[in-house]
Amino acid sequence: MRIALSKGRLQTAIIACLSRAGVSIVFRHERDYHPVVDPSWMRATLIKPRAIPQNLSLGHFDLGFCGLDVIRDSSVFGIRDLGSLPIGAVRIVAAVPASKVNILRDPPNRPFVIATEYPNIADEWAYRRGLAHITVNTYGGTEAYARDLADVVIDCTETGATLAANDLVIVDELFTSTVRIVASEAALCRTETNTRVLQLRRLLMEGVT
Repeated sequence: MRIALSKGRLQTAIIACLSRAGVSIVFRHERDYHPVVDPSWMRATLIKPRAIPQNLSLGHFDLGFCGLDVIRDSSVFGIRDLGSLPIGAVRIVAAVPASKVNILRDPPNRPFVIATEYPNIADEWAYRRGLAHITVNTYGGTEAYARDLADVVIDCTETGATLAANDLVIVDELFTSTVRIVASEAALCRTETNTRVLQLRRLLMEGVT
């Protein structure tokens, strides 16, 4: 069974969850993208979280771990969300400079500019509000756009401290994201892999209760 592990801030917590489920992940050096896994019928690869949904959809992996925010923004088909792990919780919010706190009620007479790392989520949010808009993909450092380059930012936050430090006020909360167990639909169609995926899911869920 091929597993996609999230590289970055979620990596340690996901590996800890797998350890409680009886899966050992051992990195041979700090740049190891293909750690040693026990049981031996599992293979793991460390990749960026945003790459996981598409790679699952393409059938490159059978199972992966990434945030709900990443899944929703990817808009790919052929994957199945098998449940949440209680790690990596962040809120996906819309925020504006304190000086523009009423901008949603009194939008400018031009397309609304949204800065975000979540272009698909941002578009859906703006369409629901009936906002003619332009979405700018920030690729990180979203808060920097709020002062002069955008009307609103859509970003993830744990405590809101970074937003507050940049004089940003939350005007809408879209949803809360946690790490999800995600499977490839193609993998679930194969009897042996399906059994192993669901067995690992059960062990992971038992490990966090």
